[in-house]
Amino acid sequence: VLFRSRYDEHRRTWGEGVPYFSDGTFEFWRELSAGRFNIGRCRQCSHTYFPPRIICPNCWAADVVELQPSPGTGTLHSYAVAHRVANSLQSLAPLLMATIDLDEGTRMFTWLRGATGDPSLVGRRCRIVVETILGRPRFVARLEGDG
Repeated sequence: VLFRSRYDEHRRTWGEGVPYFSDGTFEFWRELSAGRFNIGRCRQCSHTYFPPRIICPNCWAADVVELQPSPGTGTLHSYAVAHRVANSLQSLAPLLMATIDLDEGTRMFTWLRGATGDPSLVGRRCRIVVETILGRPRFVARLEGDG
């Protein structure tokens, strides 16, 4: 749900359309637009998770998310090559879609940029970085040592 109190700032920052956010994710996107990557942490049970959301996936407490700055380091768990993507991303296809096991203990899903599909990639160290892609800030993974 995009709350009316955040609508004007959403339009100023990202224009019309995605990313849509709620009061539970607004700060995540604001931090991302400033180049800072965060994960969610529950104030009640201390569980970390991604993406940040208002309901903790561990204890189900509501409205207890706080952002925790993350160095964004982790290990590539798996990936798949996506040849069919949303129309707005067609110029980037094919995309390597990856699951990354972050060092904080949570798994996330994102793009793997700057790499080609190769089974030897699984298990390599990655870093989550914020890049402007097609005019919007996005979080993507890059293999460590590959720029």
